[in-house]
Amino acid sequence: MTFPTAPSGQMAEPVFLVDPATNLPSTAGGIFNTGSTTALAASATYTGSSRDVGVAAGTVQPFAFFNGFFASDQAGVAYLDGSNDNSTWFTCATSPLLAGTPLTLSVPVMFRYHRARLVNGVTAQSTFVSNDAYTAG
Repeated sequence: MTFPTAPSGQMAEPVFLVDPATNLPSTAGGIFNTGSTTALAASATYTGSSRDVGVAAGTVQPFAFFNGFFASDQAGVAYLDGSNDNSTWFTCATSPLLAGTPLTLSVPVMFRYHRARLVNGVTAQSTFVSNDAYTAG
């Protein structure tokens, strides 16, 4: 089983794996994306790229969860958002991010589009990382 790769700094396009026995999308595997490693200014917001499961509602697709990983040397608030149209966004999960303590959030795939977001606290960051992934159940 292989997953797509892209030149450094570029997001790979999603790949939908097909089970040869059923000709349906496989529930095995997942795909992860590098979000950002750029530190945020005080009270700044990082809004990750929109991620697309690649199929319309009501269609079988291989991913069960959208996940976000966040880490920073400063406190903030992490969010996972979902959208049906890639325009109107809804908060699916939120949690405080404690300084120096990594955080992972996970939500069921109930929208076509997802993104990770972080609102930094009142102190500028020196370090920050955000990655996100679609994973199978």
